[in-house]
This record gives sequence, C-alpha cells and structure tokens, in this order.
Amino acid sequence: MKRYDSLVVVVVYPGSEKYFGDFDHAIRTQDTANFDLLILVEDTVDLNGLGCANHSILLRSPTPASMTKNRCALLSYAKGHEYKKLIFCDIDDTFSAGRISRSISALEEADFVFNELSLVDCHGRILADNVLATIFKENIIADV
Repeated sequence: MKRYDSLVVVVVYPGSEKYFGDFDHAIRTQDTANFDLLILVEDTVDLNGLGCANHSILLRSPTPASMTKNRCALLSYAKGHEYKKLIFCDIDDTFSAGRISRSISALEEADFVFNELSLVDCHGRILADNVLATIFKENIIADV
C-alpha cells in the first residue's frame, strides 16, 4: 500500500542473504521514514532474517529472473502506483543515515541523482575513488 511519494527499491537475489542484517540496519537508521520500500525477491531466496517487512512491500520477480526483467518490474510498479521519486539501492551496499533524505531532496532539483562510488579490492583497499564523477562531468548532483 502506497504511503509516500518516494519509493526505495532493492532486489534480493540468491546469495544476498548474508547482507540482510546490514541492509535492514541501514534502512531502519535513516534520518527519515517518509518513503516506501519495495523489495523485489527472486524466487529461490529465503527471506528469513530480512527484518524490513513491516516497512516494505514485497514483490516476487518475474520468472525466470534477470536483471533487466527485475528493473522493468520495479519501474512498472513505481509507475503504476504513481510514485514521484524512485531511489535504487543495492542490497550489498552500505550507506549513510541521511542517504534517502538527501536523495529525496536532490530529486526536487534534478531528474537523476546518484551516490558516488569507490572501487575497493577484497581487502578493502580503495582502487579508484569518485568513479562516477569521472564519467558524468556536467550538470550532475553527485554524492547525495
């Protein structure tokens, strides 16, 4: 059921169960609760341990699942329910307590915003910083 004009979306895929706790914590510690959360779940995923259920809408992925079909399902849901702002998250990403509120605010001024990213190796060493800013150089609101 739609409660807000902003929709945060995430795909839960096989093998991502190990990130449930961190993702749940990131969602619950946001400095705003003025958003709906849509969790698209691929069929083979066991949802035990995903504690966001009281704050979310669950949607099963198309079968067979693919990244393209999943994104289309998320976009179709958002459009069909007339959400004004759409914020994509990856279940294995970490993000600050103000990420969603800053994204919502930035989307008042821009059609597209993104969080800057750094590439790290398996030991946590930064391989490249500010990757997206080097690709999108003009007319952007980066690093919300």
